[in-house]
Amino acid sequence: MTDYISENRDGHIVELLGGLSTSFAISILNSSPDCIKLIELDGSLSFMNHNGMCAMEVDDFCMVEAQPWPSLWPESAQQLLQDAMDTATEGGTSRFEAFCPTAKGKPRWWEVTVSPVLGKTGRVERLLSTSRDITARVEREKRMQEHERQLDDYAQMLRRELAEKKELLAAKEVLVREVDHRVKNSFALIIGLLRLQMRNVSEEAAREAINDAANRISAVARVHEHLYRDESVQHIPVRSFLQDLCRGVCSSVGGSEGQVEMVFDDVTVPSDVAISYGLILTELLSNAFKHSQSDDTRVRVALETVPDKADRYLLAVEDNGRGLPEGFTLTEATGLGMKICKIYVAQLSGGLSHSRSDLGGARFVADVSGV
Repeated sequence: MTDYISENRDGHIVELLGGLSTSFAISILNSSPDCIKLIELDGSLSFMNHNGMCAMEVDDFCMVEAQPWPSLWPESAQQLLQDAMDTATEGGTSRFEAFCPTAKGKPRWWEVTVSPVLGKTGRVERLLSTSRDITARVEREKRMQEHERQLDDYAQMLRRELAEKKELLAAKEVLVREVDHRVKNSFALIIGLLRLQMRNVSEEAAREAINDAANRISAVARVHEHLYRDESVQHIPVRSFLQDLCRGVCSSVGGSEGQVEMVFDDVTVPSDVAISYGLILTELLSNAFKHSQSDDTRVRVALETVPDKADRYLLAVEDNGRGLPEGFTLTEATGLGMKICKIYVAQLSGGLSHSRSDLGGARFVADVSGV
């Protein structure tokens, strides 16, 4: 690779660098890592430094000497070069970035500065162009832009999927609410039919059996009502649920809310556990009113956390009635209500016990799990 510089152009370079010797002036230009070129006012190339020839992969300056500088660039960049030369010819400086492959076809991006070279009279006599290889930076920026584009595409995809899921969830919610509403109406219809049938039955035992069945269905219906109201399908706040249940049972057996003292810890349990609590409480509370001989029946109902035992609760019902019959045992109890209590207590990994109440009547305590 050789530098080809005519004697006339040697003089231009010497003038450019303030009268330094030709060899020293050229050595200064060659020491620059950038591609430095002298361009005549007609646009022809008259000088290129050594590092510039290396960067552009020009083996011999004769290959490009005197050629119009814009013609060495891709057509897409030629107007940029022509505008920059026109500006420099008028005494201004231009800077731009453009793509231009090397003489051997390797892709390169360049940051180009074009400025005027003034003669002794102060007039523009030729142009100086400095081209810096910015390929690495441009490629890095392209990679970053591609990465950002991919991230944008991914974000748009996620937004579309999220919108679709929201639409599906909204549709599902409408369907679930419709199903909940129909289930609620079905419970109400069944309970209403049982109450209607009870009024048309004269036998007391049959009336009690029908009323007990209605109360049991009502207990399950109240769990569903809390699930529907709280928009939860997994857990229920026990206090409000059991309070509502006690009011319903009192009403169904002809009692009043004022006859029942309710003490419930503020805990939350799974819905299936709440159903079991409700069925146990329904049977025990119904029995407390049913077997009482007093016109002033008083019942205390409580759900308390077992000290130092996680997820263990005591569900207690006691009354001021006549108490349990002589020799009563849970193992020999054959009534349907007591059987239901024992079944659901067993499902909750618990135990059922009985004793005399401080109120004067019977006291039943279910030691049950909360999970």
